[in-house]
Amino acid sequence: MKRFICIIVVLILIYSFSSCANQTHAVKNPITFYYRTETISFETGASVICAETREIIDASADTESIIAQYLNGPQSNGCTSPFPAGTVLESYSIDNNKALITLSPHLAILNGSDLMIACACLTKTITDLTGVKSVQIRAVDSLLNNQESITVTADDFYSIDESFDYISTPD
Repeated sequence: MKRFICIIVVLILIYSFSSCANQTHAVKNPITFYYRTETISFETGASVICAETREIIDASADTESIIAQYLNGPQSNGCTSPFPAGTVLESYSIDNNKALITLSPHLAILNGSDLMIACACLTKTITDLTGVKSVQIRAVDSLLNNQESITVTADDFYSIDESFDYISTPD
């Protein structure tokens, strides 16, 4: 009888631990990062931008460290970073409800639609994070589509995602 009770207790403990392990983890400090979809679809209503929600472990993390995490790329399947490998944040500030972001020269490798998608993804991430209305993006000592900077608003994000004809630049 003792053996039977021990087996029951062990089974209950195993079940309890496995139930705890299978429960979904509540995200305490969620942030949504926006990236390019891994596979571009030309179907009606298809999106070129996907969202990835992550938990920011350090609730006191500053915006610069969150942007650095963002630039490390997505963690989920289906999303890919629109930025060239090695792209890092050089400077960040806010002026009159506009985020001013300077990235490393790696960004200047992109042009055309690839650059606009990258800027739209970064803009949506920053506007959601900070509440600013627009983001001005620069690359150190580089032009972006023959301009010193590109400014994108949160409203531009939706028009780029929903109606932008995607044409990839050659690698």
